[in-house]
Amino acid sequence: MNDVEIEADEEGLVDLTLRVATGQAGKGEIAEFFRRLARQAP
Repeated sequence: MNDVEIEADEEGLVDLTLRVATGQAGKGEIAEFFRRLARQAP
């Protein structure tokens, strides 16, 4: 999407999803997760 790919493994996505669902992850942590893993699409 928008020429950006997210290169995350399933375990990392599951962990983040569970942290968000239980209120343990806020907007800052979510944004940092995606900033770390975003790559320009070829």
